[in-house]
Amino acid sequence: MSSSQNESGLLEVVAPKNCDDKEIIKHIMGLGTTAHDKQKNAKEAFRKKVSKMIDKYKEEFNLPFIIKLRLQTKTKKLNDCNVECHGIVFEGNLLIAAFLQYFPDELVEKIIRCTVYMMACEYEERTFELKSLTIGTLSFPDGKIESSEHFDLPEDAKYSISLEYSEIQKIKSDYELAVKQIVDGMKRKPIMSI
Repeated sequence: MSSSQNESGLLEVVAPKNCDDKEIIKHIMGLGTTAHDKQKNAKEAFRKKVSKMIDKYKEEFNLPFIIKLRLQTKTKKLNDCNVECHGIVFEGNLLIAAFLQYFPDELVEKIIRCTVYMMACEYEERTFELKSLTIGTLSFPDGKIESSEHFDLPEDAKYSISLEYSEIQKIKSDYELAVKQIVDGMKRKPIMSI
């Protein structure tokens, strides 16, 4: 049995066919903390790279809220996202599979761009559901309402995605192609997480 680790932190283990999972895990555990530290550092570098991609596309789509990134180790989803509303404050959550760190940046970027686009669509839908806004002042600690004002939200104040149809189609087709390449890549070289 042999193993090697590349710069991205991916540990490749070559084992005979008659080797069982317990023997492979014992071999990996015997590698010590150096391999683990290298993989941990590579994961953190990947997180920073993805955060920059998110910021880039957040700016492209003119999204006025924070997007939290979560790298998920054990997931059945390649990517996922949602937009939450807390009072009048919106917040985005973006999840991607951690194993994407072992794929080329171009593929990851296509996944991230489409995921941020999906968040923009959800944010647009949520802002169009808003009809009015009530602002109030409460006294503390009794919670008595001291004042309150009600405002109707004008349609032009609501968020709208400003991309051409052709660009939206390109985002979707780039995403589908990236997913296909990732699935094909995993069929050739499976990634096991421990």
